[in-house]
Amino acid sequence: MAEFVRWKPGLAIDDVTKAVDHYVNWLGFTLDFEWRAAPGEPAILFLSRDGLLLTLAETATVGRPITLRGEVSNLEQLAADWNTHKPGGVEIILEEPYEIPVVYIVDPAGNTLVLEQQGAEDADQEREATIARAVAHLRGVDELPSAASLADELGISRGIAVDALAAYAKEVGESGL
Repeated sequence: MAEFVRWKPGLAIDDVTKAVDHYVNWLGFTLDFEWRAAPGEPAILFLSRDGLLLTLAETATVGRPITLRGEVSNLEQLAADWNTHKPGGVEIILEEPYEIPVVYIVDPAGNTLVLEQQGAEDADQEREATIARAVAHLRGVDELPSAASLADELGISRGIAVDALAAYAKEVGESGL
């Protein structure tokens, strides 16, 4: 059976110095190799960090900008490291609708890296359990709250509150209450 072994995404860049500052000095990639056809010609950079290999090209032949999405093993630690080098450089957000911790990083050429905490499948299970708890709560109320009120009352996101209200409405509709 044939299988994908490794991805080596290519990103277009405008400025080698800015790209090296962004990827190597800030994000901690290693510059493995820089190639130019001749002095003064556009460069191609080969970078690596852990299991990710990137090719950065000063060329118009690579589509731009692009977005790469991947998982990392310890997003909080990476964000803390990056913010040490560039205070306020990244912020972990909980991406709707699944409440997955992610960081968006835009490079100087407009390319975006979206890094999410490994184990999103666990987040899906936790989300479903939170929705089930919210539905159980709704069974005991006299008047249905708004999504915002439910979120505030239970300390959950509005996205989960909306899904809980929808699940409850479906449950009530199916039972004929």
